[in-house]
Amino acid sequence: MGRLRFPRNTPFHDRLVATEAGCLEWQGYRETFGYGQIRINGKLYKAHRYAFELAYGPIPEGLVICHRCDNPPCCNPEHLFLGTHADNIADRCAKGRTRTGHLYGEESVSAILTAADVISIRTQYAAGGVTQTGLASEYGVTQSAIWLIVHNKKWRNL
Repeated sequence: MGRLRFPRNTPFHDRLVATEAGCLEWQGYRETFGYGQIRINGKLYKAHRYAFELAYGPIPEGLVICHRCDNPPCCNPEHLFLGTHADNIADRCAKGRTRTGHLYGEESVSAILTAADVISIRTQYAAGGVTQTGLASEYGVTQSAIWLIVHNKKWRNL
């Protein structure tokens, strides 16, 4: 794309911090998925899109800005590239960051319950004499999590 034309010593650049990986991470407001946001002349921009435009010019209609580094707050133009939405999805899949690569059950890093817990919950609930709220308290999860388990909406593989 030619020589990098990313301005230094600007209010935008002052909100970036370099990481060991070479990312320039946005230190201002970040939305839910970690992408930085900046308001310029009353208009809200995603920080990485703004950085791309500062460095390379306008983003063509229908294209998105993808991250080579897979780091949403990164605004390093050298880590950003143009692509279609389909390109971005293909990149995500190639890097193993898609739901098809998602770990389920106790293999998930966020799992609270084990397969043995789920079997025990279903057995206890089917036998009666225990409430979903009671089971939730016993296993340290919400009542709605118990409902999903006993109605086979979650942990369907068991």
